[in-house]
Amino acid sequence: MFPALAMAQTWQQLPTSVPTTAAVFDASRHRLLLVGTDTQQRIHEWDGASIRERQDELAGQKVVQHLRWDAALSRVIALSEDRWVGTWGGGSWTWQTGGTPPPTGTCSVAFDAHRRRLVVVQYSLAYEWDGQQWWTITGSQLPAAVVSAFAYDPISERCLLYSGAAGQFQGSFSWDGGTWTQLPSTNQPGLRGAAGMALDPTRQQLVLFGGSATATDTWTWNGTSWTQVPTTSSPGPCQTQHLTASDQGVLLVSTSGSNKGEIWQLSGTSWSRAGYAAPEPPSLPSTPFVYDPVRSVLVGWNNGTTMLFDRRWQEVHATTSPGNRNKPQFAWSSIDQRAILFGGLTATTWGDTWAWNGSDWQALQPQHSPGPRYGAMMVEDPAGGVMLFGGTDLQNWFGDQWHWDGTDWQSVTPPNMPPARAHMQAGYSPTQAVAVMFAGYTTSATYFDETWLWNGTTWSHPATTVVPGASALAAVNPANGRVLMVTQNTTYEWTGSDWSTLLNLGHSQPYSPFPRLATHFGRGQLLVCQPPVMRLLTNLRADTEPFGSSCSFGPAPALAAIDEPAPDTGFAVELTARSPGAPSFLVVGLAAQNTPLGNGCRSLVAMQLAVNFALADGSGIARYPIPIPNAPDLRGVRFTTQGAVWNPSQSPLGSAALSAGLLITIGD
Repeated sequence: MFPALAMAQTWQQLPTSVPTTAAVFDASRHRLLLVGTDTQQRIHEWDGASIRERQDELAGQKVVQHLRWDAALSRVIALSEDRWVGTWGGGSWTWQTGGTPPPTGTCSVAFDAHRRRLVVVQYSLAYEWDGQQWWTITGSQLPAAVVSAFAYDPISERCLLYSGAAGQFQGSFSWDGGTWTQLPSTNQPGLRGAAGMALDPTRQQLVLFGGSATATDTWTWNGTSWTQVPTTSSPGPCQTQHLTASDQGVLLVSTSGSNKGEIWQLSGTSWSRAGYAAPEPPSLPSTPFVYDPVRSVLVGWNNGTTMLFDRRWQEVHATTSPGNRNKPQFAWSSIDQRAILFGGLTATTWGDTWAWNGSDWQALQPQHSPGPRYGAMMVEDPAGGVMLFGGTDLQNWFGDQWHWDGTDWQSVTPPNMPPARAHMQAGYSPTQAVAVMFAGYTTSATYFDETWLWNGTTWSHPATTVVPGASALAAVNPANGRVLMVTQNTTYEWTGSDWSTLLNLGHSQPYSPFPRLATHFGRGQLLVCQPPVMRLLTNLRADTEPFGSSCSFGPAPALAAIDEPAPDTGFAVELTARSPGAPSFLVVGLAAQNTPLGNGCRSLVAMQLAVNFALADGSGIARYPIPIPNAPDLRGVRFTTQGAVWNPSQSPLGSAALSAGLLITIGD
């Protein structure tokens, strides 16, 4: 049976980008692997089209500092921060250490495929891992040089080191396992720091790139000399990056600068951007977000930066922009299906109107317009379009009201309007068809702890018995469409006549620096937005957890979760069959069991729903997509899986080898 689910709501920080401290191309699975740490150590894979996380693959493992590929064993080799060596071929990690490891800290690493040794260069000394233990190579001191790039050269069957640091000796050296040999070359790549270097399988030459804030040149090493490649395009300057060989050529992952998170591929004499490892926007507090129901994505804008968010940050290809300013008014206009931005603040205030159509910004030219301002209330209007009220231009505090009808602003003068103010909190309730405004103040330090309602025609000012408080932030409850005011400890909901207190929605994270709230109606989620950090209010986190034990002679089949088991995701389960073409099965059920089958093997899945069949691919992997529809009622559903691989020689049952089970919880 399953344990009871905890239902207390908490704010969970989302993994919104793909941290990358190490990268390597897995030639067996034809995927680029990226490892890095944000709130925890994660491993992602890029298949040439999309980035997906391998859930909990590195949970409880060593902190990976470098990744290399062992083609002979079709295994990834990892060097940890504390100098353990790990191997992984799908399934479980194996970690080893022995002898005297290299000191911790910055180092350069290559895998010598000829001698089958991991080579580490640090502080002009060389260390090698022979598969069992570390060796300090005595008398291996590198001549006065600083490592700029280091990789294995299959042509000479030696490791190649390039030294190009400013103020240091520059040149190229080869390492044969016992001796450094300086290589004559009249043409050097020049000054650079931590450059990337990797084999280009199409050229059968090493490629060097990056390591400088200005260098965009590409170089190749043919075993005897360097040659600059006259490329027609470039990833741009990359001071830190990872280069790795792939099926089609060299792949580059930038980890710094304006191209951080980009994946580039070198084909012939041209670099082309092949993908994104989930871009990370700059730190921009107080960024307003609106939900775009046409594309089911949150749109944010602040100080010239456009942000799209839907589980992860998305790339933006805007060619125009409202320019540098902050604190603009921003709202979704259902009447023309666009996000409307008005005004904002720099050294002065702005009074222009812009629209985001899903792909670019457009400067609008309405015949009429509110005056320049910021800090106004701007929300969806119950009458359609957008309504704007109040605000300030640094000298005046406004009490005027405007309506955006899809093409123009119209001044509105309903009776019983609220007093002039700015910096109020407001939201539109689609279920109650009312815009709710709370608080606000003026320069005379007049603070309004009152509530006003706009129904599309008139304002009303109800007397309330509950007052949310000065630090409240406005949002909409995705569960019922009501307006919320969220403080650090308490959340209040507008019932239609008064504020009710929802203690279980209290904010568990500090409010600094200046967060905003946003509702993703498509996913039914409430988020705290502090780019690049996003926090989700949830009472149920999507989760996968292994249970039970495997059953096999030798390495057992292993299950891995790909992506999160959340609604509207590309969730999948991967079964490492370890034998190309092996008939493989995935059993799916609604409960767990532990039923003996004989010879130590156990059936782990009860209340079976399905048995899926697939042949393992050339790398011995069978992948089973399990798409989860965007249905809120599925949150909290748990199911179990167990894999079986038909392999009589490896099976204690004489038929199939079995994996351990995987308990899957659908959540946020």
